[in-house]
Amino acid sequence: MKWKIKFIVIISLGVSLQTISQNIDSLLGVFTNKNLADTVRLKAVHKVAYAYMYDKPDTALLLYQQELELAQKTSQKLYIGKSLNNMGLIYENIGQISKALEYYHKSLRVKESNNDKEGVAGCFVNIAYLHLTQRDIDKSIEYNKKALKIREEINNQEGIASTLNNLGLNYKDKGDTAEAMACFIRSMKIREALGNNKKLASSFSNIASVYLKQMNYIKALEFYNKALEWEKKMEDKRGITLSLNNIGYIYNKMGDPSKALNYLLEAYRISNEIRNPRQIQLSAGNLVDAYKALKKHKDALYYYEIHTKIKDSLINGELANESTRMIMKYEFDKKQTTDSLKIAEERKINDLKFKQEQTQRYYLYVGLILLIIFSIVIFNRFRSSQKQKLIIESQKILVEEKHKEITDSINYAERIQRSLLASKQMLDENLGDYFVFFKPKDVVSGDFYWASSLKNNQFALITADSTGHGVPGAIMSILNIACLNEAVKEGHTLPNEILNRTRKEVINVLKRDGSAEGGKDGMDCSLLVFNKENNLLQIAAANNPVWIVRASTSLSPHNEVIEIKPDKMPVGKHEKQEIPFTLHEIQLQKDDVIYTLTDGFPDQFGGERGKKFMSKNLRELLATNTHLPMHEQKQLLETTFTNWKKDVEQVDDVTVIGVRI
Repeated sequence: MKWKIKFIVIISLGVSLQTISQNIDSLLGVFTNKNLADTVRLKAVHKVAYAYMYDKPDTALLLYQQELELAQKTSQKLYIGKSLNNMGLIYENIGQISKALEYYHKSLRVKESNNDKEGVAGCFVNIAYLHLTQRDIDKSIEYNKKALKIREEINNQEGIASTLNNLGLNYKDKGDTAEAMACFIRSMKIREALGNNKKLASSFSNIASVYLKQMNYIKALEFYNKALEWEKKMEDKRGITLSLNNIGYIYNKMGDPSKALNYLLEAYRISNEIRNPRQIQLSAGNLVDAYKALKKHKDALYYYEIHTKIKDSLINGELANESTRMIMKYEFDKKQTTDSLKIAEERKINDLKFKQEQTQRYYLYVGLILLIIFSIVIFNRFRSSQKQKLIIESQKILVEEKHKEITDSINYAERIQRSLLASKQMLDENLGDYFVFFKPKDVVSGDFYWASSLKNNQFALITADSTGHGVPGAIMSILNIACLNEAVKEGHTLPNEILNRTRKEVINVLKRDGSAEGGKDGMDCSLLVFNKENNLLQIAAANNPVWIVRASTSLSPHNEVIEIKPDKMPVGKHEKQEIPFTLHEIQLQKDDVIYTLTDGFPDQFGGERGKKFMSKNLRELLATNTHLPMHEQKQLLETTFTNWKKDVEQVDDVTVIGVRI
């Protein structure tokens, strides 16, 4: 039965081709009849050339060249512009971009001389699209804006809406979602006023796509649903499947696979109904993601098999279509090269060529049948390897699930850790003018910064580097924060006393780690306590220094750097663990800038020789630029770190905090 259907399709194709060929021969006869009016002849050859534009570009170019010669000879500027423009389209389609640009500009000059403003705007749009294909988005925007200006001058509302839509796509590709959204919304409003319902659905989809790019899933859903509503009114089933697929995709991204299924199964059903292989493939691929999330692996594998089979068949189908086009192009071009120059003088030769084409078509039908048989053989050969591929893919799905679980866990841990850091609100209220440059090596961090109001109403700020980085470092940072909180709750207010009590608690907790001597983990840190009433700063530091940069004066022309040297021991188990931490007190002056840091920035390898950045260089960088606003200092640190590191891997967590008095 299947072979009968295929045979009927082939015979139908043959009848269709024969009818088209007869119409083309008739139009060519009109063109070669010099007794007819020039406009009639030009209209005939224009139709023939247009019919061949996409399947037989070489033949179409030859015909457009003849049309151009006749139009130039008879001063038919309308057809001169059309010929040049369509020749540009052909060169664009076959990848000869410079030629396409040349002919678009020739067409543009003709239309400008003919005062054809809409034609000029159309040329600008074509040139804009050509630049877009070459990823020159700025040039594309430039020409689309020129087209928009003309269409606004002549009040072509539909043209304005279309050009705004093009500009929106330009800005979206450029990553400027704000401009893209503005263009799409303006285009939408014009189409609403014109009552262009079909294009209105497209506007809604474009707006939704910007929200999707911004990961604003709620607004994206709102506009995809609007598009879906209009597409249903218009009974645009292809548009319906696109919107259903996008809505399902968003619900997958939002972690609601059950709701996604409602839309994706409907998209899959309609795609099958309209026999649209690409939409079936897209629906099946999204269904795989939904069922994977629901841990329904059998359903996921079922739709994965459909997705893969359609993908392979589309590839095979494209190859088959290309082979058919090559056969038809060869046969027709063979006829054209032997007869095109004589067609005007010898009508009898055309009749003979027509009979030859009939014979060639029969060979073509046989070739099509052989091509289909060949495609089936190739498909069956791939089919045997498909089962093994599905098994491998099933294992891949399981691995991806485990990877996702681990990634989700780490991301959750990062949210927990971030909630324990000093909040922006607390820092804003107590520090005022400051910056925090915090750049973990991994998702979670061994570095942390913590703050607390003490019982004497003074404010404590710590910058710390826990043992390790990544997940182990993050766990250690949570322990360190818990021990700091305990010390503050007990009422300690001096920074050295807080560190002494924290060290004792850390050592006691880590005694239970199962090792013979107890864990030697802990942290390096600098703890600042601010007394705002008398502008006194109290400091205790473990391995990490504190720098205070004091602005130059008439007596001292250079910025002064006061370095608070740390105690050479950590907050944790150590041979000096019985020695108390040192208390430092500094009387602050207005515009002093205090810097605390961990060792991540100075220890980063990079530069021309791959060496460490070093503390000395960081201190000089900060001292030299202390006059800058704090947000600019932070940006300077980020740029310097990136430029220094380049392609070298980040070696440790990085934290630098600056506070201006």
